[in-house]
Amino acid sequence: MPQPTVDYSLYLVTDSTPAILGDRDLADVVAAAVRGGVTVVQYRDKTSDTGAL
Repeated sequence: MPQPTVDYSLYLVTDSTPAILGDRDLADVVAAAVRGGVTVVQYRDKTSDTGAL
């Protein structure tokens, strides 16, 4: 089976810090970004427990 093609034309890198989110929810911010045309989302968080994901 061939590998799917990934569109990297608008790549969002985010985390859950207040500097990024302000008072907004991470899921809402990512959903708005996808509606705005983001094609790939990378979530970075070096401090949270992996079980929280």
